Amino acid sequence: MSKLLYPQRPIRLYVLVGLIAMICFIQSFLLIPTWADPDLRVIIPYLREEMVLPSVVLGFFAAIMLQPQNSRSVILGSITALSPWQRIRPFAITLWTGALLGSLLGWSYILTRGMNNGWRTVDLLPLSVLFISLFACSTLAMVFASLTPGKSKLVLAPLLTVLTVFAPVFINRIVLNNTGLSSISLGFIWGDNFVSYPSDFVVSTELIRATYFLLLGLCGFYALIKTNVYAISGRKTFAIQGMAFFIPPLLVFASTIAMSPVVVKYYEGPESCVEVGQQNLCLPVAQSKLLPRLKKQFTDYFAQLPDGWIKPGQTIGLSSGTFNELTLFNPGSFSTLEEWEARSFTNSVHSLFIVPGRSAQACEEGELTTTAINSILIRANLPMETTTAFNIETGQEVEHTITVEDDPNLAFLVKLPTSRYHEWLQNHRKVISECRLTKDMFK
Repeated sequence: MSKLLYPQRPIRLYVLVGLIAMICFIQSFLLIPTWADPDLRVIIPYLREEMVLPSVVLGFFAAIMLQPQNSRSVILGSITALSPWQRIRPFAITLWTGALLGSLLGWSYILTRGMNNGWRTVDLLPLSVLFISLFACSTLAMVFASLTPGKSKLVLAPLLTVLTVFAPVFINRIVLNNTGLSSISLGFIWGDNFVSYPSDFVVSTELIRATYFLLLGLCGFYALIKTNVYAISGRKTFAIQGMAFFIPPLLVFASTIAMSPVVVKYYEGPESCVEVGQQNLCLPVAQSKLLPRLKKQFTDYFAQLPDGWIKPGQTIGLSSGTFNELTLFNPGSFSTLEEWEARSFTNSVHSLFIVPGRSAQACEEGELTTTAINSILIRANLPMETTTAFNIETGQEVEHTITVEDDPNLAFLVKLPTSRYHEWLQNHRKVISECRLTKDMFK
């Protein structure tokens, strides 16, 4: 089974397994955040979004393996005496094995890393959906390879496979936009890694997804039997019969759009908390290793603010839908720990100056307010977001982190002794929040 021979077209199982494994490993290694210990609720959504490139490879290999099986082939010989399943069995088993074993090997590193950090029984359901969807995808790739003619299948089979993977996202963003309906619950990919802190998997939706992809794969298998006969005989009746097998999954897909089930929910698992002054810093247990680092940073952060600036007893953590001025961003959306921290701290400082109906970020003359915000980050030695500037000499945009050399007003605030800095903030708190800072106030 490890070697399927055509004249001048040897396909070995380990080649397909190795290629899929290499793609999955590289993608998972590059896309998974490099900050400490993401668990499976962060990892699995990333792996789901990596389906695109493997689907192209599966479509291409399906085209290569099934290309000789067509009505114009001169090498069919006694193959027409075999049943459709006998003709496609070695290729189907090779493609299924390559897809499942290759992805398992490629993802083994990141899955092991996630499971070592803790796993729940419920995590196994969306993980199994990944492999069931790969089975369905590889089956569809063979159907498309059987339906498309001659050498054009080397282009059309991968193209149709990847378009099928993208179809639910396209429908959701274009056709169903602003309708209140959604098609992503049954998508191979969602176009976004929604599930990660502070969100969690929805078991009922994952059960629907598992059932749907299993149905799609099984119906695709029966369609493959018929389309193989079409490829050999050229009789379009068999192609039509084959496509009719996709009616049940299409009906399920349409009914699911009508229901539009919830795809994520708020994470309600255990958290680890530490006290930071009069506040509580809380993170999911899987991220508890970050607490000592964040505690020190928030301690330095609060030291730059006057007493009473922040209401006591607030929780610093991931939002459950109610944002406060110390809400941390979803770390699953960032590629590095530093980037996550920079966005979270900058957001927190901005939020400290919000007044009803107006945000410091939206000030018409917000540059000076941003100067006050940056002064807190620089004085506390906290990560800062980079800004984009246009280099006139090179004609390119470059990333730049604001420094005191860039702004004399910022330099004034950064160099103030702590007591005078606190006094300045208190004296100007109202004008900061109302975006009425002027240059003559920086003295």
